[in-house]
Amino acid sequence: MEQFKDLLVFILIGSSILSFVSNNIESAVVIWIVLILNTTLSTIQYVKAQQSL
Repeated sequence: MEQFKDLLVFILIGSSILSFVSNNIESAVVIWIVLILNTTLSTIQYVKAQQSL
């Protein structure tokens, strides 16, 4: 779960919250999709790196 400690993740979460508060729900949803994609791809890359060792 190291992927959640990345600065980009915190920036995306903050942006999502700001978008939601400013009543821009579409942007908040897109940001969450990007966040999920980023975390998924990072996890896949981490697992593949561990398997190669």
